[in-house]
Amino acid sequence: MSKSAILTIFGAVFIALCAFIALNLNRVNSDFYELSGIEISGEQKQSVEDFNREIARQIIVASAERASFDAFIADMQKSGLFESIIYEVKDASVYQSELARFAPAMLDDASVELLKSDPQAFFERSARELYSKFRPLGLSQDFFSLSLHSRLSSRGAIRLDPAQNRFIATIDGAPHYFATAKLAPKANDDALSTLVHEAQKSEILISGTALFSALGKSAGVRESSVAGAVSLSLCAALLLAAFSRARIFCLLLPALFGLACGVAATMAIRGSIHILSAVVSTSLIGLMLDYAVHWLGANISRRIEAHSIKSMRNILLLGFFITAGGYFVFLFSPFFLLKEIAIFAIAALAGAFCFSYFALPLLLAGAEFRPVPLFAKALELYAKALCKINLSLKALILVCAALLAFLYLKMELKDDVSEYASLDKNLIAMSAKLASIGGSSFDLIVGNDAGAVAKEAVARGLADSYTGAPILDPATQSFIKQAFVNYDRSAFLRLGLSRELVDANFAKIADAPILSYEQARSSVLFAAMPSIDPHIAFLRGVRDKAAISELTAQMGALHLNMRSAISEAFSQIKINALYLKCAAYTLALALLWAFFGARTAWLIVICVFATNLAVLALLSAFGVSVNIFAIFALILSGAVGIDYMIFANNDKMALSDKIFGITLASLTSIISFFTLAFSSTKAVALFGLCVSLNIALAAILAQVLAASKKSQSSESQITESTG
Repeated sequence: MSKSAILTIFGAVFIALCAFIALNLNRVNSDFYELSGIEISGEQKQSVEDFNREIARQIIVASAERASFDAFIADMQKSGLFESIIYEVKDASVYQSELARFAPAMLDDASVELLKSDPQAFFERSARELYSKFRPLGLSQDFFSLSLHSRLSSRGAIRLDPAQNRFIATIDGAPHYFATAKLAPKANDDALSTLVHEAQKSEILISGTALFSALGKSAGVRESSVAGAVSLSLCAALLLAAFSRARIFCLLLPALFGLACGVAATMAIRGSIHILSAVVSTSLIGLMLDYAVHWLGANISRRIEAHSIKSMRNILLLGFFITAGGYFVFLFSPFFLLKEIAIFAIAALAGAFCFSYFALPLLLAGAEFRPVPLFAKALELYAKALCKINLSLKALILVCAALLAFLYLKMELKDDVSEYASLDKNLIAMSAKLASIGGSSFDLIVGNDAGAVAKEAVARGLADSYTGAPILDPATQSFIKQAFVNYDRSAFLRLGLSRELVDANFAKIADAPILSYEQARSSVLFAAMPSIDPHIAFLRGVRDKAAISELTAQMGALHLNMRSAISEAFSQIKINALYLKCAAYTLALALLWAFFGARTAWLIVICVFATNLAVLALLSAFGVSVNIFAIFALILSGAVGIDYMIFANNDKMALSDKIFGITLASLTSIISFFTLAFSSTKAVALFGLCVSLNIALAAILAQVLAASKKSQSSESQITESTG
């Protein structure tokens, strides 16, 4: 096939990939609950999924100032982002009639217990409250003052102001105008981010998981774009400084082609790409340059021939299969994050390899690249120093043993979900203020009797308070109806009320239908409620999580702290990743054994293992907890380290060429990963720092390994080829 045909094919594929990505930019996912892969089974799983789905579309807005509140609500209505916005009642009489209808089904726990234990005291209290000035409803609507003891008042103190027909919520002891909004399907994340910024300017309180996701997505896209651009720019600057030839920029093309392959493949296979995967995967730029850089190292100061890369086919393929194999094992992980990163990495590396092998030699045929004198002299001195170092397998084993002992004593393994997202501090502060409204709690009780379990937990002193479903279960409603059938009317008759009036009101309660949760969801009475789910209860002020978990298990329910559950899920991912990495090392050892022999294979693996342990020891020495992203860093850098070791053992290359190739490859990789160290997301920053350190150590060890093969080169050869 001709040169023009090959280049045309690659150009057409690249354009097609970019077009596909552009058409699917809306498939960028920022849901961290999905990322975690929390495992819940049975009916509880369905309840949690339904709850998360409802909460994910819910936005809460509040303000102490009516003018600013009304202006912001108007902006929300114009935005087209919302399916519904509930902040007022058009007809107060409808609200009052609904309050009267649901009053028997909304008795608070204290009233229900009083009715069960001492019905006489219950009805005597009702008789005393007949003419109370605090009654929400008149005698004709609520004869027994049931609305005065409603569960509604315990759900974040949301009430209707009859003078304004507006919903009011008490926040920090002060009344606030309050609204609950439901997002329209596929609401635009950029528009949501803008809405949050407008709320902050107007001193409006706003909260919702979708807002955190939108801001996290915006930050992630911005960071991945900046990191990618900075990485490519710095790599380009390095190449230009080393060679002073603009044509050297062609070495960046495999990385661009590989990135397009990675993003497109992930979107096509997974249906979306998580923003965290995108941020992490942009750091592969340095790896994707390795194939081109190693080939260039073998042709430094020589006129490049298009077919010259064929002599390196086996060594390049071995490097690719080992690096890609390190990711391939992640496809067998049950965790979403590992699978997605694996798909991205394999596709990106395959694309970069194909471009480097088939297209790049054609683009650079006839060119000659000589390092600038300063760069060449520095490499010469560096190579001479390396030749004085002896790499001992026994010494490496002793170093690994010492590092393992240190890590056993000092290493801390911990995952905190707050480190995995770039969370807006202002939004966190607003959410904290709104946390008292509705179901805003990290601790959930999930089950058919969630309210009863939560109530028991509070009764045992395991938590401060709970919020259950807004209406009573059918059995309790039936009990209340029966109590009104059986109890005599004496307490009311003694007040001089007519028998007909008293009997009629008792019959009204006794004959009232049992109300369902579906009816509650459709009622204007609960329109402003953040959540209505009979299988979900919220605990606040949890004192003993272990005891609560034990209690819920005994009562056939589930205690779920979303933050802890996600953190634990990440810890499981970490453990799973370590097992898979062991499998990847085994696969790499087998391939290296077949290619280089047993001693060299073990030496390479132990060298890379030593660099991993050294970085972990460094983190532990500074008191940094080893989270899942630190493990990801070791996994990735381990594959890179093996890649460098392979080229260090290539007998067909001069020592100077090996050192040049590994130096340039490691510098481009360190540049691309170190940009992540400046990420606003702590986990991503740690990832970038760990990979950078690991690659630096691996590159040095690989070059020491290359220099130790003294029979293959001499200092005179080094001087000649780099001069």
